[in-house]
Amino acid sequence: MALSGWYAAVLLGVAACSPYGGGAFQCDRDDQCTGGGTCEANGLCSFGDGDCASGRRYGDLAGGLSNVCVGEEPVDGGVDSAIDAAGDATPDAALVPFCDAANEPTLVGCWEFEGNTNDASGDNNNATAQNASFTTGKVGMGLTLQATSLVAVPDSAALSPPTVTVEAFVRPTSLPTGGARMGVFDNENSYGMFLVDNAVSCTMSVGVMAPVLVVNQWTHIACTFDGTTARLYINGAQAGMTTGGTALGAGSTVGSVIGGNSPSGDALIGSIDQVRVWNVARTPQQVCAASGAPLCP
Repeated sequence: MALSGWYAAVLLGVAACSPYGGGAFQCDRDDQCTGGGTCEANGLCSFGDGDCASGRRYGDLAGGLSNVCVGEEPVDGGVDSAIDAAGDATPDAALVPFCDAANEPTLVGCWEFEGNTNDASGDNNNATAQNASFTTGKVGMGLTLQATSLVAVPDSAALSPPTVTVEAFVRPTSLPTGGARMGVFDNENSYGMFLVDNAVSCTMSVGVMAPVLVVNQWTHIACTFDGTTARLYINGAQAGMTTGGTALGAGSTVGSVIGGNSPSGDALIGSIDQVRVWNVARTPQQVCAASGAPLCP
């Protein structure tokens, strides 16, 4: 018996983008993902799933990303639009590691704080921590700091490039006021990322600042510098830009500090997780993907 036109359309819609069907489908808006799904920026449908760090999982019709949590990228060639640093949530050979030194040669520092302060980028920029504790992080464990904390990284040529990207998830429990500041990452006399008076500040050869931070909430912040232009990103979106800079210098020999000022002081009051340093200015698309934002350019 032939299906009525309305009923056939409903069935085709369900088959088009459903967590239960087979085949393949590309969406361009949410209402094409039946059952309350979301059309991700990569044109694939996802559906709510509390077992995923992002709260969403791709449906069966998402090709190489079928049944993969949004924010996790399989090694087999699937491409996720929102790689949100969830790669270290659990050991899983099917996921690209968060500190992916093999596929990311421009990654020169990567600290996940999964019970240690080691650098997993392959450059061995291991840190030592004082008066800091491992607690619940943005993904897995993170590092909680207090006013007397110091997380020091020895001097390294790899961490003193002429162009740079610094990114981290931070969850401050208080913010500096009255001209004080708290460090997120600082390479002495070269570049740094700080919290200042309810704002985020990138200090390169030029500076850029935006007042957009919230206490007791995880926020992804990133500073990039391409040799001329400094950019500040908050949760994957550009929040500020300054031009007219020159290539970064090699800095001093005292090294870097995570969650503070190098060589000491200005400690972050709160938690920090998923810190990465690159020797290039990452693109807006890459920064957005690293933040886990649901919609990226």
